[in-house]
Amino acid sequence: MNESGNVSIGNTETMDHSGLYIRNIPIIGLNLRGVYSYFHNMPSEVGNITGFKARVTSGNPVDYGRAFGIRGVVSNYRNGFNYGVFGLLGGEHNGAAILGTCDWAYPNVPGQYAGYFRGNVHVTGQISGWANSIAGDERLFEDNISSLQKSKIEKLMLLNPVVYQFKPEKPQFYKCDTTTTKYKVDPSQLNRDHIGFIAQEFEKVYPDLVYKNGHGVMSIN
Repeated sequence: MNESGNVSIGNTETMDHSGLYIRNIPIIGLNLRGVYSYFHNMPSEVGNITGFKARVTSGNPVDYGRAFGIRGVVSNYRNGFNYGVFGLLGGEHNGAAILGTCDWAYPNVPGQYAGYFRGNVHVTGQISGWANSIAGDERLFEDNISSLQKSKIEKLMLLNPVVYQFKPEKPQFYKCDTTTTKYKVDPSQLNRDHIGFIAQEFEKVYPDLVYKNGHGVMSIN
C-alpha cells in the first residue's frame, strides 16, 4: 500500500492511478480470481445486495476523458471461451444475466433473459440467431431502394411459407468439458403459431440471403 492508500497485490510496486491493482499471481491448477465476492442465503431483512459495484460519475457534462463503469478485456486463452463480461442468471425467478438501462429505473423483468435492455440498442455488425425476431423496415434507415425485377418476383413464387411452432428447448450446440447445455425458449413463444420459412429451403432460391454461423445454424436476412 502506498501513501495514497492504493493497494497492489502480486506486484512489488503500487500503481498510483489504481485503487486496487492485482497482477500475475502464479498459482497453477486453480481458478484464478482477481476480485471475488460471495453472498449466499442472505436473511430476508437484507435490502439490495451488490457483489461488485463500480461508479464513475461527473456532476456536470464534460468533454474530456473516457469513463468505464466496468471494463473487461480478455485475449488468447482457450479458443471459444474468452469472455470480456460474463453474466449468469440462475434459480427459478425472473430476471436478466445482463441488464442495460438508460435511466435510473430498475425494471421488473417479465421473464428469464440472458440480456434485457431498457432503451435503444445499436449494433454496427451482424446479429444472428435461431429464435423468433422482429426486424424494422423504415425508410429512415434504407438507401438505394428499388422495385424488384420481374425475374426476382417470379422466384418469390418458388418459396414455401410455413406455419410452425417452437420446440420447448433449443438444440444443444454448445458443449463444455463436463456439461452439455440446452437453452429453453421464451415461454411466451411456445404453443402458438409462427409464420416464416425454412432456411434450408430458402437457400435454394435466395442463397445470398441465408447465413450460417460457426455451429452450422442457418438464419435468413
